[in-house]
Amino acid sequence: MQPSLSPKNWFMRLGLVRYLNARPLDFAFQTDTERCTGVTCHPDTPARLVEQLLAGELDAALISSVECFRNADRLAWCDSVGVASESEVQSLLYLRRECDDLDMPVKRIYLDEGSRTTVALVRLLYLRRFGHLPECVSLPPEEIPAKLDADTAGLLIGDAALSMFKSPAGFHFHDLVTWWRSETGLPFVAALWAYPKEKAALFTGGFFESSLEWGLARMDEILARYGEEYRNYLTEALHYRLTAEDRRALAVFSGLLQEKGLL
Repeated sequence: MQPSLSPKNWFMRLGLVRYLNARPLDFAFQTDTERCTGVTCHPDTPARLVEQLLAGELDAALISSVECFRNADRLAWCDSVGVASESEVQSLLYLRRECDDLDMPVKRIYLDEGSRTTVALVRLLYLRRFGHLPECVSLPPEEIPAKLDADTAGLLIGDAALSMFKSPAGFHFHDLVTWWRSETGLPFVAALWAYPKEKAALFTGGFFESSLEWGLARMDEILARYGEEYRNYLTEALHYRLTAEDRRALAVFSGLLQEKGLL
């Protein structure tokens, strides 16, 4: 029998990402109540989760990797598991209308700001390619495709991007991890489990690693809930055990953002 993920008489407020890509990391916290006694789950976007974490409303959360860099004075994070991809990820898309050139500059980018890592990534990649940043406007993801015209592009992330990837319907796109890989030769790490530095002792002993192992062992159950069509996405496009190369990619990403004044 596997040990409990949480000790007796212990309470934790855990911030979970709403997107499908996080399910292998947090499925145990959501479904295995026997092993996760004392854990309460608070689902939201990564952008809102980091605000709650910094406000002391959560004990730990899966947040955008860029927010770990920006708050390194206050937060620590688990560097052994996270949401990562080697190349085409399908759920981070820079898109334009099919009749417009993806490789020409635009006057405006409409951003889904649910993930600040992805916003930082698209700004970085665009700036490196075109030498300047256009106007950036935040919108709910469901409004972005209808807003696009000859002078604009959009950023979609998570489940909205997955839907666009599967049914482009008049649009085409750059997969942002493929774009990043072409620029750096590295994988990309989008999200990490983070927590206040003063609470680091709570997360020793493989706390998040155990949750991931539980989730990966139940991939069939996850897919039964969310759809068999996502098997390739969750098992091939993404990986969750972070390697030395992933950690190097995080350092390179942080350095490039700092160099361009985007942190």
